[in-house]
Amino acid sequence: MVQLLKRWTNAALGLTTSLDWLAPLLVRIYFGYFWAETGWGKIHNLNAFAQRFVGWGVPYPHISAALSGYTECIGGILLMLGCSPGWCQFLSCSTCSSPS
Repeated sequence: MVQLLKRWTNAALGLTTSLDWLAPLLVRIYFGYFWAETGWGKIHNLNAFAQRFVGWGVPYPHISAALSGYTECIGGILLMLGCSPGWCQFLSCSTCSSPS
């Protein structure tokens, strides 16, 4: 009985080791889709989004809104494809920060 339990445990551990790539893939697809979808929405409603930036006091609101929308859309697609996730995070964070 103990040998059977050890064999099952080793088989389960071997399976989880072979699927180490699955969790990062699912996270990249989830966040990439979220960013691409919100960027797409911002691009297709750019004037309203720029008006929100005006209300928040963001400098150069129309340029910032376009930059934010395109960065999120393109960055989300690149993130889903697995291309340079570090650059996508940097670009996303840099468009979200503004001087106060």
